[in-house]
Amino acid sequence: MSISVYTSKEYATVGPYESLQAAMDDLLQNYFLVVLDEHQSFLGILTIADALKKPKKIVIDCLSKKDFVHSTEEIDSVLQKFVANRTFVLPFYVGEVFSGVITKDIIFKVFKDSITDLANKSQVSLNAKTLFLNNLSHEIRTPLNGILGFMEIIAEMDEKELKSFAHRNNLRSAADQFLAVMNDIVDLSLLSTGENLKLTNKDINLVELFEDTIKKVRLYTHGINSSLNIHYLQNTFDLQLVADEKKLKRIVFHLVSNAIKFAVGGSIKCGIEKCTHDDSHIVIFIKNNIAQNTETDMKVLYNIFEKQETIGDELNPGLGIGLPLVKHYAKLMGGSFELVSDGLQIVANLELPKRPREV
Repeated sequence: MSISVYTSKEYATVGPYESLQAAMDDLLQNYFLVVLDEHQSFLGILTIADALKKPKKIVIDCLSKKDFVHSTEEIDSVLQKFVANRTFVLPFYVGEVFSGVITKDIIFKVFKDSITDLANKSQVSLNAKTLFLNNLSHEIRTPLNGILGFMEIIAEMDEKELKSFAHRNNLRSAADQFLAVMNDIVDLSLLSTGENLKLTNKDINLVELFEDTIKKVRLYTHGINSSLNIHYLQNTFDLQLVADEKKLKRIVFHLVSNAIKFAVGGSIKCGIEKCTHDDSHIVIFIKNNIAQNTETDMKVLYNIFEKQETIGDELNPGLGIGLPLVKHYAKLMGGSFELVSDGLQIVANLELPKRPREV
């Protein structure tokens, strides 16, 4: 479906040489103003963030550069532009002609609609679909509320206070978490419909990748098993891995966060080992002990929206898309993924080629 159906041609406007002070009432009421000159030529979009960052005397001097969305683009590309531009509204072009605006909330609605459609097509129970959609709202709203809360605080700060703002890392973490959920949904939706995702392969330092990802997992799982130690076991053999770093980080993120949720005992162990049946592959493993008599159907966990509903006596807040996505990513990268359990321990094994086939 064309991206144009999600655009709007109804918006408030302002002249480029109007004073910012005169335009503020309209800006606060509408959240953004489209800047048009006397010939109705498009010059930019003024947002509240622009007014706070560059509080100049006239509108044209307050504008920040924003990418435009083209009529030929796909939804995932549009989302990436919203993230890169750190804005909630972008101009929409047909060819070289400005033809309206597109807002982030519309794109989110498209996501939710596509996920609902994906759920309806999946062979899962109505209960699993309902739980997924409820959890989706939670997973999106939690970081989004954090972002909006910090923005309200920032809006009240003067320049000196902004420079010493103590919660920058919290704000960035909330934004990263929000973007990660969105990217997971986009990728899973595309993979489930048979579309191929592009891989961006590069040399990877696995030690740095694990350390960086584990820090992000700790922020995401805030408070869950906080006393748990995560041990990265250094490999004793030379290893050069060429792979898609972003996707590998998401794989490790999902596997480690799952291990943290369900682990009992003092630690999780993760690392890399040689593949016993293929010298051109390596195996990334993550091990954690589980409660005795834990009944888990491993095959079910690979199904979209299916998950273990409880963690001890608590509900599992996850979306039920992490392991299916890991399995899809592993296949896309030329490898494989499996979970193995003996009733006392779960081991997640990710087998990957040291170098992709096309290299």
